[in-house]
Amino acid sequence: MRQDSRGKWSISTHLKITAALRQLACGYSPDALDEYLQMSERVARESLLNFTECIIVLYTNDYLREPDTPLFNSMLVEDMPDIPYHVNSVEYKRGYYLADGIYLTWVSFVKAFSSVVDEKRVYFSKKQAGARKDIERTFGILQGRCHILQQPARAYEVNHMKRLMYTCIILHSIIIEDNSYNIVENDWVYEPMVNMQNTWFKRCDARNRRARELRDREVYEGLRADLVQHLWSN
Repeated sequence: MRQDSRGKWSISTHLKITAALRQLACGYSPDALDEYLQMSERVARESLLNFTECIIVLYTNDYLREPDTPLFNSMLVEDMPDIPYHVNSVEYKRGYYLADGIYLTWVSFVKAFSSVVDEKRVYFSKKQAGARKDIERTFGILQGRCHILQQPARAYEVNHMKRLMYTCIILHSIIIEDNSYNIVENDWVYEPMVNMQNTWFKRCDARNRRARELRDREVYEGLRADLVQHLWSN
């Protein structure tokens, strides 16, 4: 306890930070800190939310890359550069994400086959699922550090849950850097530049064209077939 500027006794900043970290790292509920820190549930909850807000304000630019919302906004910008690559001697212009069956059938998603009829597809589905598991394990590591991610979230508003997730990611990145485990520098972030000299109609046409390309079923099936053959041959 300490005296504030009004001369009244209040909980110190150190105790509030301790309460926030215990909730993040150990998954304690706010009312579980009443006896240990002599802190009410309301103060513990507010301490957590204030802590997450401070972490995001101070460290977002250094440790958290701005997400695309929605994810494919940047792909619809006309000045976004192509990323050409070859699969099975066929050139493609867009990268892709590994996904399961709930995602849309777009060229930027490579999904496993819902039914496999030959050895090539069986092999591809195993490789695709294995690569997705690596990504899921990464989130498992984050859950291991921040046990609050394993707890029910009904008590939090959507905006609060988003701030909690961002804070956990930032703290995880800080720990990785402090332990010298980071393998790349993320100083460069692509920011699409819109050519303002183009008319509004031209920009709309370009956006619609890219949207059609993104939903091209023929390219989607072709990429997946080429990946199946590439994996089978190598």
